[in-house]
Amino acid sequence: MALPEEATVYLRIWTRQPCVACGAVFHYVRRFTVQRRDMMFNATVESVSAEYRQHAAQFSEACPCPQCGYVQPDMIGLARSARHFTVNFAGLAFLLAAIIATGIGVMPRFIGCTVSGGIPLLALLLQLLIAMRNPNRNLKANQGNAGNRRAADSIRVEDAGRAYTNPLIGVSSLSLAAASGLYLLSAACLFLPALGSWPVWIGQIPGLALFLFAGSRFANLAYALSERALPHQILEVDAIVITDDSVPPDFASQPASVV
Repeated sequence: MALPEEATVYLRIWTRQPCVACGAVFHYVRRFTVQRRDMMFNATVESVSAEYRQHAAQFSEACPCPQCGYVQPDMIGLARSARHFTVNFAGLAFLLAAIIATGIGVMPRFIGCTVSGGIPLLALLLQLLIAMRNPNRNLKANQGNAGNRRAADSIRVEDAGRAYTNPLIGVSSLSLAAASGLYLLSAACLFLPALGSWPVWIGQIPGLALFLFAGSRFANLAYALSERALPHQILEVDAIVITDDSVPPDFASQPASVV
């Protein structure tokens, strides 16, 4: 039977996660709140549960290991990749606006080319800040975060594992330098028409292409971290349907991210 119009579905999904750093195996809970307006017209509890189970199976959520505090590579990679794409999408919107404004004469040629050339440099700075942020720089703090969640029964330990060993998983400096170089080339292409009398599109087309390629390169480098994680497994999905304003206590909040 389809859910009523005033229904809200609260989901609690337990995930089994082995730690790549210490070998511990732990379970952590993920909580989702789904409003009726965000479901298909014929949605049922079973269909919503199946949809979110599939989502949880494909994408992990940031949760430090309760034994050693290590945040798994796929948790870092997915969050970081999304931020890289966000920066590139926002930068692309501003870059297109600057290119169009220059092309129709709203901005003078020199100013338009300078603004266009500065956008890849700003994007590069933001991308490097994202890429170099390490959620595992303070394992003690991560352990404290996991301890709080464990006390709230949001994390359970199945196997204590072994002693911590640093897996040294990250993006190489050479790969970051190559991706950064693409942004620098993009900035140069976009700015150079300001120094001559040739058509601005001669620099804008390659500059725009390099900008897109640079952003996707940063995102792909981050996403590649996911391949170095141990696979997680969905254990169980609990769902509660509420038709008023009340919230079930164990489904109420989503733990804060550490990534």
